[in-house]
Amino acid sequence: MADELTQLARAQTGDRDAFAGLYDRHVRPVYWQAYSVVRDRDLAEDVTQDVFVTTWRRIRTITPVDGSILPWLLVTARYTAYNAARKEQRRHVVTK
Repeated sequence: MADELTQLARAQTGDRDAFAGLYDRHVRPVYWQAYSVVRDRDLAEDVTQDVFVTTWRRIRTITPVDGSILPWLLVTARYTAYNAARKEQRRHVVTK
């Protein structure tokens, strides 16, 4: 956990290598959270990418929970996936 907090602190100062470490640590659970909502591999990958882009943009405002940013990432993944699923549903309705 302390290693993650150190990576977060470094990422908050713009350290891309530290951010890459956070990505490597959490990409799989974020992907599976997204997949559990959208049930599509490609869309889950897109959601995962969006989550980490959002994370990079908001890195200075993230507050760890119990020494980890994973809870923040999973909530962000869930809501991003819900939005992506709604967008896909609207797209399918329009194209029919």
